[in-house]
Amino acid sequence: MIILHLEEICQYVLYYLQLAESRIVNTEFVNRTDTYNLIPGGVGGIGRKISEETKAKMRSRTHSEETRAKVSASAKGRVHSEETRAKIRTARSGKKRGPYKKKIKHTGIK
Repeated sequence: MIILHLEEICQYVLYYLQLAESRIVNTEFVNRTDTYNLIPGGVGGIGRKISEETKAKMRSRTHSEETRAKVSASAKGRVHSEETRAKIRTARSGKKRGPYKKKIKHTGIK
């Protein structure tokens, strides 16, 4: 009698789902307009070559003033909870925060 743990079962199921997806997502499937797959195999965009023309288009895009105002308005007045502030603090601790940090010497004066 074979006893499998839940984690092993999940790994087997995931493997077979990925195998099935790789068979379904072929070049014809990728070229359809109603799908989001970028390359055959169903593994995402890894390995997809982005042309210099596309890169230039991506760099040149900017938000309109109206969109920028909407984003700004939605962020104003936002208050993070203590739990969220603690998570942010933990994530940022020990990281350099920019080139200006090197120039400032802390004197202990507040």
